[in-house]
Amino acid sequence: MTILTLRKMSAFVYALPIEYQNIIKYIAEHGYGNITNIAKYTKNSENYPLERWAVKKRIYGTSRFQGLLDTDYVIEKLENKYRYKKQERTFYLTSKGIIASLATTPLKNNISFKKIIEFANNHTKGKNQSKFIEEFIISQLKYFLAYQYIQGTQLTWQKNAWEMYSKFLSDSEFALDVEIKDKKIMSEFRKLFEDYVVLRSIYYFLGGKTSKDTYCNIALWKYIDKSNLPKVKEKNKAWDDFVFQWFVSPQPQFSTSEEFSRMNRSDIPEFVADQHMFTKEKELKKRLLKKIKKFN
Repeated sequence: MTILTLRKMSAFVYALPIEYQNIIKYIAEHGYGNITNIAKYTKNSENYPLERWAVKKRIYGTSRFQGLLDTDYVIEKLENKYRYKKQERTFYLTSKGIIASLATTPLKNNISFKKIIEFANNHTKGKNQSKFIEEFIISQLKYFLAYQYIQGTQLTWQKNAWEMYSKFLSDSEFALDVEIKDKKIMSEFRKLFEDYVVLRSIYYFLGGKTSKDTYCNIALWKYIDKSNLPKVKEKNKAWDDFVFQWFVSPQPQFSTSEEFSRMNRSDIPEFVADQHMFTKEKELKKRLLKKIKKFN
């Protein structure tokens, strides 16, 4: 039985009460929602039914309830239409909300996540690159969540989550140390890390960044002879903005919400990213070169 699943890791790292989960689930499955439509869904919940007024309190927050807006799970759009002389408001998930939604909404049903992939594809994809974009973003998500999950870090009510996500990816480009005592989790994390290294290297390849002097230690290009690689056309696309940094602005029509920048780190390193990569260098090179042929 796999331990490091998106569902399990998301539920632990963003351990929201069930009534908040139901609100996020509705938005994830529909891509957006207003309070009236969300309440039609949540009031039928067997575990924790919420009427319209209760949904509003969970979204905006009160002295008693944390708000999904204040803690950066959702963003609010003022619509250009009115109902009962009041301007309509629609809610979308931020990157934090999308990651939290994975606890209840699988990727195949997650419209909010699909919008991320569609937006990235529209700005970067070539003939054979569409599937890679989704595969890479999912691998990035697993890598981030697994690190938090293994350390026992919960970020439920933390803010500035996209900045924390960005800092994690930046810091782990050179080294990532984490204590892992459970042998099965260690095995799964090694596999997850190896997948990310290969996909991260392809990301650089598709973006035209395969120099041996690349700033990322976990890219494989400094160890590979590039003379026989296939050429990829139209490299000057926004891979950084719309694929690698998808989490900065999950809905392109909105400005970035502010989230949290602090990260708890383990004091006892047992898994060291670059050391592990060096021990698997030949195997990872073979996997990368095999996969890269698909983009010829």
